[in-house]
Amino acid sequence: MTDQKHSIVEFFEEKGFDDESMNRMMRRCNRLESTGRGRASESWDYLGSIEIQKRRLPYDVSKCLKILTLGLNQKLVPTVRCLAILGSKPGEVVKFPHIFSHTLEEKLCPLLLAFFRMLGTSEKQLGEILLLNPRLIS
Repeated sequence: MTDQKHSIVEFFEEKGFDDESMNRMMRRCNRLESTGRGRASESWDYLGSIEIQKRRLPYDVSKCLKILTLGLNQKLVPTVRCLAILGSKPGEVVKFPHIFSHTLEEKLCPLLLAFFRMLGTSEKQLGEILLLNPRLIS
């Protein structure tokens, strides 16, 4: 077992995941093996600070594993801020893991926000539209 993989396994053990769950998660998200414990821990702590209940955090993260592999300040925080501008709750970020496949904070905020405002669409409605249809920004 590589040091990185061992590190992420220890991280999951600390968070209360059993061996079967960890193996399933590692098969589902290959990027976890190369994710350092520090990055995963930063993302976990950040998610716990943005209205995601501590007791739900293991479940939510297991459904959206990619969230632990993202750079906190490079991807996770900007995406959460952009969604907040659109009227979404920060905790909703884990409900729509596909949103991380797109450069939401770069493409959406400046361009589409202005376009939809011109059409009279509220920011909250726009947030809901984009969470359900992220291909609009790809």
